[in-house]
Amino acid sequence: MKYIIEICIAIDIAILSIAYPLLADKISNIGEKFKSQFLKEVFKNEFPQKKYPFTFGTPLFKFVLFSTLISFFFMIFEFPPLFSWNNIIINNSAKLIVLISTVILVFLFFEWISKVALFNGNSISLLKHLIKKINSSKDENEYILKSINELAYYSITFNDEHLQETLLEFYHNLFKKIRNQQSNTSEIIYPIDLNFLIRKLCETSTENSTKLKALEHRAVSGLWLLGEDWICNIFSDKKLSHLLII
Repeated sequence: MKYIIEICIAIDIAILSIAYPLLADKISNIGEKFKSQFLKEVFKNEFPQKKYPFTFGTPLFKFVLFSTLISFFFMIFEFPPLFSWNNIIINNSAKLIVLISTVILVFLFFEWISKVALFNGNSISLLKHLIKKINSSKDENEYILKSINELAYYSITFNDEHLQETLLEFYHNLFKKIRNQQSNTSEIIYPIDLNFLIRKLCETSTENSTKLKALEHRAVSGLWLLGEDWICNIFSDKKLSHLLII
């Protein structure tokens, strides 16, 4: 048990002094690769970066990291057992606290590495992750759609053809879902972020350098707004004027 605790302490100190500063630097660079302003906000709600009520406004990983370091306090100072209890668990409680805290910390650390690598890595993997989150009824983070839109702008600016197919499918399903949800209403109103998306894609359509014509075609032609199945929906005057401007 003695050597196990020594190993645990060494791991905890290594994570705090070496790995944590390096990864914290990577976190500060999230979004730069994709010219995104909102990916950092999405990352803040990722496990284990997310803040919970019991973490007192601190990201979960950081909370566990410093809690593990505080657990060393029970190793440094020996306290007599409460109520004079005397058994193997009580007598080794300080060591058990350090051991359990370290196991949790290591698990969260690898999860943290995985998320940092995802947000700084492959664009298609990141896009699929964001789509999965936005399709989850449990996650209503407004920055997810903004980040997906930024990836769409990135794909056009840098001609990232790998993103186009996934983006086309996502936007087709999203616009269709909104139309179906509002089919019985007097008018269909899309989220403002989708309006900004359409307008920006229309602006980029004037540049002949882009190879991703499919994205621009859906925006300019009005297929996303009206629907490829041409279901008769009533659109707001604002929406119709938007199409006329296009």
